[in-house]
Amino acid sequence: MLNNNNNHFSFATKASTGVLTSHAKAEVQYLRDFVGFSAGVGLKANPATGFDPIANISAVIGSTIVSLGADIGIDITTRTLNKFSTGLSLNTGFLIASLTLSDGTDSVKASLYRPLNPLTRTAVAAELKHRFSEDATTLTVGAQHALFPFTLLKARINTDGKFSAVLRQNVWQSLYVSIAGEIDLRDSNNTPRIGLSMTLKP
Repeated sequence: MLNNNNNHFSFATKASTGVLTSHAKAEVQYLRDFVGFSAGVGLKANPATGFDPIANISAVIGSTIVSLGADIGIDITTRTLNKFSTGLSLNTGFLIASLTLSDGTDSVKASLYRPLNPLTRTAVAAELKHRFSEDATTLTVGAQHALFPFTLLKARINTDGKFSAVLRQNVWQSLYVSIAGEIDLRDSNNTPRIGLSMTLKP
């Protein structure tokens, strides 16, 4: 790693392992005050051929308030573009918003998050997503509120009729217990799904 004044250059390698390695990647990153760039090459597991070589390029320009970025993935063997996404984001003290184009330009998504009361962590959020191939648009609205200092309730509903909620309790320091549920309001025969999870955050 090389760090020279406001320049930051780094080189990293990464591999995920399980019973078998699923992918490996070597990446170069370059960062300045208002510009970031990364490029990497790697191997992705393919049951038919073993491993496929892939390349990934991403870049971002902007500040802590406004930024614009793009991410491109290329299949080296077939010389085809298998991933493309770009986004514009706004991050202020009273509003967080973003506009992204992804899934190979097939879907566009606009989202916003508005904090209302930092003391109770009360906030509202909305997301509008359109998929061009299906000519389908989904609007999701949600909210969160701390019932108690260590208890947070989140809920959301979308125009597809799906309603979900999660209650998260901070049990001890970095240990969180969550109870979540989801139901499809358009399906009268739908059985609500309920789950319990535990999370340990460093």
